[in-house]
Amino acid sequence: MSTWTVAPLSEESWAPAVHLRTPSAQVAPVGYTGPLVKLGELVEFVSPARDARSGEPIVTPAGVSPQTGAVQPTERSAVGAVFRLGRELREGDVLVPLVGKGPCVLVVPQHAGLAFSQGFAALRLQQRGHATTLWGQLSSRTGLEARHQLDRGAVTPRINLAVLAELLVPAPDATAKSVDDLLPAPAVDELAASLVVSQWAALPLSSEVSWETARLLDPLADAGVPVTALGRVRAGRLDARLYRDSPFPGCTPALRPSDVGRLSTPRWWTVAQERDIVMPGAIVVGALSARATSPPQPVAVAKDILVLDVHDWRGIEAMQVCDRLVAYLGSPAGQRRLTNLKRGSYIPRISKKDFLELRVPAPENLPNARVSASELLDARLEQALWS
Repeated sequence: MSTWTVAPLSEESWAPAVHLRTPSAQVAPVGYTGPLVKLGELVEFVSPARDARSGEPIVTPAGVSPQTGAVQPTERSAVGAVFRLGRELREGDVLVPLVGKGPCVLVVPQHAGLAFSQGFAALRLQQRGHATTLWGQLSSRTGLEARHQLDRGAVTPRINLAVLAELLVPAPDATAKSVDDLLPAPAVDELAASLVVSQWAALPLSSEVSWETARLLDPLADAGVPVTALGRVRAGRLDARLYRDSPFPGCTPALRPSDVGRLSTPRWWTVAQERDIVMPGAIVVGALSARATSPPQPVAVAKDILVLDVHDWRGIEAMQVCDRLVAYLGSPAGQRRLTNLKRGSYIPRISKKDFLELRVPAPENLPNARVSASELLDARLEQALWS
């Protein structure tokens, strides 16, 4: 889109950069008349000082929930330095994603034990009491759009710290509304954190009904439910080597094990019996890849594909149960659980027997996988701050 401006020829400089200067992005809606200040005048940028350790739980911008703002750690190591609470970070610091379009993170005591990647910029306010408000402003729909204007880079758009410091935000004392009541709770996805933060736990063995090691080390041993309680488990039987690459009379679209989680539209065809066909609303898991998905259309499945035919659960419809479980199994916590089921020294895979023993969070404890735009955190903050 072209930008036009009228400038008198008597100007001292006719340089295009002077007359076509892009206005600074501002975290304020159209019509806002309060005072604005540069972000760099309110905060200091905190530098990461320690390198990540192998296997350490790392939080990246992709691990911040757009629904609640809660963080979910992963178990992969970051490259280079990271931020840690109690060292580089203090309670009340604000972490701004430099990549992606997710919400910011307000550092709270629950973040102890986690490390945050250099995908964030760490801001420390001079006036600590305004940390929650700044977090809300930068995480609101208006704040997200303002941050998006700062993206630079053709391959991976990223915000430069110098540019971020020029972002205009409302002066702290000019914001009358508070977002304290919308602070996400919990600040950490407790389920995910319990799976990666530590392998140690103190247990009163005298009150345990079973001392089986696998059960004692499984955080879902009592809180979760077996997948067999959510539906019927079966395994694919077809030989993928017999699939055809073009349709023919009487054929059925089919999935190979490597297609699970990768192809929304099958590109293989075969002859299949009813028991070999998976309907929408069921979950398929690649025994080799550990990826999980739900097919949008009836498909036939080959060997090394596990199927969970989901049914209703405690008032939650089967399709909603399916959506929640697929989202969970695709998360870092779910992927870790599925990967831990793989056995075999030559080609590790998940067996049907091991899959039958998998425990997952109860569907009522999992977030709704299909949320409306009004349920997202940025929309709720926008309503609280600017309406």
